[in-house]
Amino acid sequence: MKLISKINTARMVKHISNDEFYYVNKDKQLVKYLNSKTENIISNIKCEVIEEWNSGLLINECIFYNYSTFEPLFEENNIYKCLVISNDKLIIKKNDFINEKIKFGVYNHKNNLILWIELNKNINPYFFNSNNTFISYTKLGLENYDLNLNLLWRHTFSSLLNEDEVVTSDEIVEVSDVIYFVLHGGGKHDCFALDANTGKVVKTYPDLVGQLIVEDETIYFLHTEIISILNTKTDEITTWFIDDLMKEKGVDSLLFPRWAVYDGLIYFSQSKGADRYSDNIGARFGVLDPIKKEMLWQHQLPLENGIIGEIKVNQNRIYLHTQDQTLFIFKRKDE
Repeated sequence: MKLISKINTARMVKHISNDEFYYVNKDKQLVKYLNSKTENIISNIKCEVIEEWNSGLLINECIFYNYSTFEPLFEENNIYKCLVISNDKLIIKKNDFINEKIKFGVYNHKNNLILWIELNKNINPYFFNSNNTFISYTKLGLENYDLNLNLLWRHTFSSLLNEDEVVTSDEIVEVSDVIYFVLHGGGKHDCFALDANTGKVVKTYPDLVGQLIVEDETIYFLHTEIISILNTKTDEITTWFIDDLMKEKGVDSLLFPRWAVYDGLIYFSQSKGADRYSDNIGARFGVLDPIKKEMLWQHQLPLENGIIGEIKVNQNRIYLHTQDQTLFIFKRKDE
């Protein structure tokens, strides 16, 4: 692992390869990084939100950049992307501030047509299923709709866990048409697996906690003290208590860690003691091998950079975004 570049005032790294990516600078301008050189791509639009879509970038949920030109997607104002359906389709919403309503529709980028759908209920599109339906996610439960916004099935979290007060995991993931999420309440920490087509509970896994990350049909449950790994093909769960290892290696018990999984390895950060305004030690990060159950390496950043806010790993690069909006780029291994 070797530091190869550092960029000040950078955030939101997208379209990553070993030698090229895009980021937003402190002035919210889109910048291209290629072979250690930077180029301002756009300066007349403040880039607030960026995501990859349709072999390009979707900017501020209403502008498309295909890596050569920019294209406003909608003729009217107050129309925004709500959920990505496919490489050429979006679920969109239009804010009606006068009547205090939100109008939903399906946008087709091939012909720039919008199919508006009237709906007398509030939905919150969260992610698109492989069966051409989408999940609406609220604090109370999940609803599944088709693209005509017909309700297919519904679950409340309290009824699933059989508890009055329930807290959900921040992540809901899908693997092979099965939806996974964790519910906490009444001393229970259960992961539910729901059939995406029918809403039927396929299985419940007790005592699973942490952030959910999926790689190759394996779900990683990443917690400050314990890591659990669910192989969805075999239904096997392996558990690894990492707190003693962290203390042994001088990292200490993890506080507000950031996680990434790549090629079966788990990348983590340590926030304890690393706040640039009040603490006295640089942020640390490292990588864990869950098969060997060992820490492969760890590294410490200067205190002036503060807490690590995000970790991304792609190909042979590690990207760290810190509290002072510095972007660190490390080489994972010798090329």
